[in-house]
Amino acid sequence: MEVPKIIEVAIHTLQIEKIHTEFWETFWETGEGGS
Repeated sequence: MEVPKIIEVAIHTLQIEKIHTEFWETFWETGEGGS
């Protein structure tokens, strides 16, 4: 029972990491252009 939960948490963490990376890429593109 614990294994699926750990996998679920790992996938969720990877999703957050992906979104976070995309956010910073967009942020830097906007920052570079604005500056």
